[in-house]
Amino acid sequence: SDKGVYSKSVQQTLHRMAGAALKVDGAIDSVTLDMPNIHNLAFPLEKYGLKNQDHTGNPTIFYPIDEPHGMIRATVSRTPSKL
Repeated sequence: SDKGVYSKSVQQTLHRMAGAALKVDGAIDSVTLDMPNIHNLAFPLEKYGLKNQDHTGNPTIFYPIDEPHGMIRATVSRTPSKL
C-alpha cells in the first residue's frame, strides 16, 4: 500500500504479516520474521510556525532516534488441528 498501515508496535506488524502468509498458504506451518525496532519521533515543525499533522491530526513527518533500538523476532505458528 502506498498509504501505509497503522500499527501500534513492531510486534503487531510482525504478527499481521506472518498471519497473512499463513492464511494464504495452507502448506506453511509457521513463519519467523526479524525486524529492526527503530523508534521515530514526530518532527517539531511548530517552532517554524507550521503544524506537523494530517487531516486527522496525526503527525506526518518523523525522524529516527538512536536509542532504544534492536531487532525483534517473532514466530507465528498455525494452531494444530484437533483431528
